[in-house]
Amino acid sequence: TIIMHGAVINVGAKIGTNCIINTNCTIEHDVIIGNNCHIAPGAVLNGNVKISDDSFVGSGAVIKENIKVSENCIVGANSFLKKNLTKNKVYK
Repeated sequence: TIIMHGAVINVGAKIGTNCIINTNCTIEHDVIIGNNCHIAPGAVLNGNVKISDDSFVGSGAVIKENIKVSENCIVGANSFLKKNLTKNKVYK
């Protein structure tokens, strides 16, 4: 796992192995990120978000608090996710 310049990771966050937490991301309190995930530059994961294994969050995306992104999902760049995503979904 690599944490790039300017990323903010707040209290209680857990990040798995082989992840990229890219430039200027915000990972808020109690967020859980699984293995093999990429959080692209400028993404914001609000409190209690869960990103499951093998998922990608695009640049500038915002995920509302208490949302779960299941395995192998893509959250598109500059999107606002306010609902849970089931396995193998793409959200634009």
